[in-house]
Amino acid sequence: MQFTGECYVPGRTSDRIREDTVARYRFAQAFVPGKDVLDIACATGTGTLSLREAGARTVVGVDVSEEGLAYAREHCFAPGVQYRKGDLQELGDESAYDVIACFETIEHVPRYREALFRLHRALRPGGVLLLSTPHRRMTSPSARLLSDPPLNPFHTQEFTPEEMRSLLRGSGFHPDGLSLFGQRQQLFIPSRPLRYLYKRFYDPDHRKSAAFEPLKPFLCPRDFLFVARRRSLP
Repeated sequence: MQFTGECYVPGRTSDRIREDTVARYRFAQAFVPGKDVLDIACATGTGTLSLREAGARTVVGVDVSEEGLAYAREHCFAPGVQYRKGDLQELGDESAYDVIACFETIEHVPRYREALFRLHRALRPGGVLLLSTPHRRMTSPSARLLSDPPLNPFHTQEFTPEEMRSLLRGSGFHPDGLSLFGQRQQLFIPSRPLRYLYKRFYDPDHRKSAAFEPLKPFLCPRDFLFVARRRSLP
């Protein structure tokens, strides 16, 4: 399978992308035992399989790439794991899952507001969405607004945690059920020359921890993750 830089392909991916991907699914494993899980943009299925191995009752991996799905079906199949072709913008499931993993995907979706509504609808009452995405301030520092084009040509937009929190609340997620975590937390340096030197000589995107942790004072995550809960029934 060809590696574009946008998903984890075993044997063809940099150590940083591999570590980041593994860390996201390791974080998710605590939420899945005994649950029905949806893995959006499952790519090669390595993370999907890891959720089943962590105790999920069932896991459905969805992706738009036939090549990725073929790899997943051949290398990452297990009882209770299913793969199917699908697009987040067209997700039609309703109250079907206890947990949804949506990692490094929403930044690719032009109709992101609709996508978040669809994710909310696909969860059962009390269900959990785990959503990670790059922090625009860190990955596209010259992009001040949500409408500004990101540096990554594969992304249609990038978000700040504040913007995503507002979008999740607007999509129906419980305001008190939103928890924020960060990956590769590091200094944000407004000066472009100083920021270049910091990145060039310290290399925080590789040296800082890939584990998702609560946000640390004075640091910004390269990628952030929200745990968002759908309201339970009365």
